[in-house]
Amino acid sequence: MRKIGIVGAFGFCALEETTGGQPVKTRTLYYALCRHYGDQSIKFVETYKWKKNPLKMLIQLICVIFSCSIIILLPAQNGIGIFLNILLRCKRKTTKIYYDVIGGWIAEKARGDVTLQKQLKRIDGIWVETSSMKNDLSELGINNTVVIPNFKDIKSLRYEDLKTIEGEKNSYRFCTFSRVMEEKGISDAISAVKRINAESNRSIVSLDIYGPVDESYKNKFEQMIFGEEKTIKYKGIVDPSMSVETVRQYDALLFPTRYYTEGIPGTIIDAYSAGVPIMTSLWVNSGDVFWEGETGWGYAFDDKDGIYNLIVRFIENPSSFFAMKRSCLDKSKLFSSEYVARKIVDILENG
Repeated sequence: MRKIGIVGAFGFCALEETTGGQPVKTRTLYYALCRHYGDQSIKFVETYKWKKNPLKMLIQLICVIFSCSIIILLPAQNGIGIFLNILLRCKRKTTKIYYDVIGGWIAEKARGDVTLQKQLKRIDGIWVETSSMKNDLSELGINNTVVIPNFKDIKSLRYEDLKTIEGEKNSYRFCTFSRVMEEKGISDAISAVKRINAESNRSIVSLDIYGPVDESYKNKFEQMIFGEEKTIKYKGIVDPSMSVETVRQYDALLFPTRYYTEGIPGTIIDAYSAGVPIMTSLWVNSGDVFWEGETGWGYAFDDKDGIYNLIVRFIENPSSFFAMKRSCLDKSKLFSSEYVARKIVDILENG
């Protein structure tokens, strides 16, 4: 019987990590392969906070190395070199190693790390989320890559269940659905909503913020929303299984990220699956998951007033934004568990 090992930060016992991109993607891959091969064929190594008990993690890792013919690695930035080093030193000749990249940072990290470049060339395959990541690695002579988009195990709405819009409204509801931190552009979203309501002399837009709050951002975040309870609210963490039901309530999802090397953010898949167009900054890989005028509106990455300008544009012509809702549902199929898992299984079985 084929045995597959998955090494990553599952965060099964860490409720605060429920909506984090790394544990969600790791768990989604695990469940998809369990459905295809059966639970007994899939082993996993939990790397979440592994530094607190490195010996336990190392023992688990060695057990997987000697019991599995395929190992899939999903480390964070700080762990990639360490885990690759252990796997490459200990693996059997018949073992295949695949690296499933989370986010869009690997080429930038490899560019300044010759050892990492050598490690990446030695493994059997690197699964990157975007075509630009594949091209960037190719420029470094790393050619064992294939594009496997991020995917989520969620059910998209049906066309008939889309939230209908009848004419213009007196107010509009927006949300963010990511980690609550400076780098995700949360401050930009808050500032834009405040500014627009002040200029309109009424509460024309509201913003609900979902996700775990980054500790380093907590004080600033609380200060920014203090006194704004009528229009800006922190709504806590939502179970991933409820993402579509949560996001579908809103007129738009805001994603003013400041991470230029984002991969394919899970929050955008949530929005498309809910039939909700997005307003987003155009990071380097945005072309792999965002279609201007089809799934939302975008603005230049370094435009400080970008999200503000898009909200103003929305208020002036909401019907053109709402017209993209069906297209969002269509695009969500490209990031579904069924569609992407078939690609992964084909690689595992046919090399």
